[in-house]
Amino acid sequence: MKRILFGMLALAFLGGCIELENYPDTPEINHKGYEISLQKDMLGNNVYHATLTLKVVDGDGNIGLGEEDTTGYFHKDSIYYNNLFIRLFEKRDGQFKEKILSVPHNYRTPNIEIKGQNKTLVADIKVTMDYSPIGILADTLMYEYYLYDHDLNKSNTVQTPIIIVSELLKINTNGN
Repeated sequence: MKRILFGMLALAFLGGCIELENYPDTPEINHKGYEISLQKDMLGNNVYHATLTLKVVDGDGNIGLGEEDTTGYFHKDSIYYNNLFIRLFEKRDGQFKEKILSVPHNYRTPNIEIKGQNKTLVADIKVTMDYSPIGILADTLMYEYYLYDHDLNKSNTVQTPIIIVSELLKINTNGN
């Protein structure tokens, strides 16, 4: 089971006395944070509940996809049907190797219509993913992710810092 929650806070910069900063139309993303906790699913099974937060800046503000975006480049079988792609890597034998998941972490970010003259989008995106602890074989993980805007401009690719699951679980369990 996977869910995605977007806490997208769009900040359109206003004119007037404030000098506007120009950003490129190709999106730029940065890693903001990662949290993991051990929870129970509806059947009482242990589940890792992981939340990845990224910051996105897009000069023309066309990051998301609307419900109507299901034809042309965005049809169901197209690689562009989703616009956020997250890959999971496990550290085994001293090397990070991609974990091929039965259900890939590919998502459609919601479309946000920006009003006004300046269409710059600055937003935080939160993605929540659930994993069975049985499926994760390593204690040390890393994610790599990128996204496409509505014009199919690909963002930079970002990696999370190394994630040591047992340490994060210890912190979240103790409430520190």
